[in-house]
Order: sequence, then C-alpha cells, then structure tokens
Amino acid sequence: MKDKSIDQKLVTISLSKLISLVIAIVLTTNAVSLTIQRLNVLEQRQIYNSEANKRRLEHAKRDLRQEADIIELKKELKECRNKKQ
Repeated sequence: MKDKSIDQKLVTISLSKLISLVIAIVLTTNAVSLTIQRLNVLEQRQIYNSEANKRRLEHAKRDLRQEADIIELKKELKECRNKKQ
C-alpha cells in the first residue's frame, strides 16, 4: 500500500517536472524566435536607411548639377543679351 502511494507521488512529481520543462522549452523557443525576428527587422531597417541615404545624396548631387547648369545658362543668356545690344 505504501509503495503504491510513493509511486503515485513519483508519477505526479515527474508529470509536474515534465510540464515545467515543456513550458520552459516553449518560453525559451519564443524568446529566441522573437530575438531573431527583432534582429532581422533591425538589419532590414539599416539596409533601408543606407539605401535612403544613398538616394538622398544622389538627389542632392543632381540638384547641385542642375543649379550649376542654370547659373551657366543665365551667364550665357546675359552674354547673348549684351552682344545683341
């Protein structure tokens, strides 16, 4: 009789340990998964920001070239008006 209750207690302890272990595994897996996901999002954000900065620089270069072209055209126009007079 005593042996049966001891066996039941062992089974109960084993089940509670198993349940605790399963919960710990699930929580650990979720934590690792979330960490990997956050790292991926951070990496994608850095790539996007890098590409956006490159585009901004290209646009700024283009704008400067256009401004230089406008200044040059204004000079040519002024020279043509002076020659005409």
